[in-house]
Amino acid sequence: MKKTVGIRGADGFIGGEILPYLKDRGYSVFKIARNFKPEDIAAFDVVINLAGAPINAIWTKSYKAKMIGSRIDTTRRLVEGIKNSKREMLLINASAIGIYKSNENIVYTEESLNYGDGFLSQLCKDWEEEALKADFNCRVVLLRLGVVMGENGGALQKLALSAKFGFTTIPGSGEQVMPWIMIDDLKRAIIYIIENNRLYGAVNLTAPTLITASDVAREISKKYKTLLTFRLPAKLFKLILGEASSVLLDSHKVIPKKLIDNGFIFNVLNFSLKKG
Repeated sequence: MKKTVGIRGADGFIGGEILPYLKDRGYSVFKIARNFKPEDIAAFDVVINLAGAPINAIWTKSYKAKMIGSRIDTTRRLVEGIKNSKREMLLINASAIGIYKSNENIVYTEESLNYGDGFLSQLCKDWEEEALKADFNCRVVLLRLGVVMGENGGALQKLALSAKFGFTTIPGSGEQVMPWIMIDDLKRAIIYIIENNRLYGAVNLTAPTLITASDVAREISKKYKTLLTFRLPAKLFKLILGEASSVLLDSHKVIPKKLIDNGFIFNVLNFSLKKG
């Protein structure tokens, strides 16, 4: 029997890809509404929580509060519903590789505890801590997502904005490592996690190969046939975006050790984009 899956955040890019993918493979899949009640969760075998205000914004004090509330409050209600159900369930809760400290000399696996001390790192830590409150009668998987790429959406659309005007931009030095994963591998990994009880706790959801911001810019330039490439100083990003510039400027060498050790095979190891 295929499981019944509820997805909170199903209208976003990732959720919108996962929902039909699971349905096509025999799962019963439902959207969890924004105003759900904890008792609504009892019907599901699997809860996938992707809800959260986008991080690609200027982090004003009020927007930080929105980022926190949209993640922590939603997760708290989901956990309450899981506890009240008194059933064995699976909670797959989003997090991000931004939990790790930006450091070019460290290769991070799920066993690494060298976390950052900035806003995004703390947000991820608090988010994971809230999700783990369900682990007394529930398998909890914390998806530490890298930059999710898709030909028709995800981070690529935002990274390629300037290409529509005929040029490509490289943030900072361009040497910062950008953990990434193609949406097709992400969808396959979700089913792999659902069907493999050995996977629990933090799971790095990134491709096992490392690329830099310059590599991404190069592929974007090829795809959109841009003629000019500009390297924008890190100081400029920090001036415009403030703390949020860390999303583009930080460097994280992250390896999906748990997935690899448990036999998951990535289909996309080399980052490339189809030419337009």
